Amino acid sequence: MNKIKKGNKGFTLLELLVVVLIIGILAAIALPQYKMAVLKSRFSTIKTLTNSIYNAQKEYYLINSRYSSRLDNLSIDMPANPSFIYPSGNTYAYKNYICGTQTDATFCKLMKNEKDYNGYAGYTIYHYWGSQDSPVRLCYVHGAPLDDYREKFCKMETGKKNATTASTSAKSYQY
Repeated sequence: MNKIKKGNKGFTLLELLVVVLIIGILAAIALPQYKMAVLKSRFSTIKTLTNSIYNAQKEYYLINSRYSSRLDNLSIDMPANPSFIYPSGNTYAYKNYICGTQTDATFCKLMKNEKDYNGYAGYTIYHYWGSQDSPVRLCYVHGAPLDDYREKFCKMETGKKNATTASTSAKSYQY
């Protein structure tokens, strides 16, 4: 006779499917939050660097009566081991960002990956100080699609709901 053994323990297929479904829902909620946290961290890095470069430019101007077109002329220590330094000496590229100076602007840009720095290909966010004489800080989103978490991030960072300037491939939010 067949006796049902007591103590056979296991999960039914339905129970396993419910657990997998719950894990999937939690992952779908957590992934955008994770992306935003990573973006905040990286943006904090470039924001600090942009401010430091800008302040070093002002100091250089007080001494030399002109702005420097080269980062190595400024009294700032750039992070070590750049992926690439432009021959002009005005721009340093790293794994996830690029920072530089011009006679009229200071900028750092987050990029999708380190291969983007050659053409500043899409998926960039700038932290930008405009003219050294009359500064304007911008959070600038470039690349398609613009309606993703990068634009939401600039809105959150600047507290602006609408872009200061916008085109089909870029939007900027002024601080």
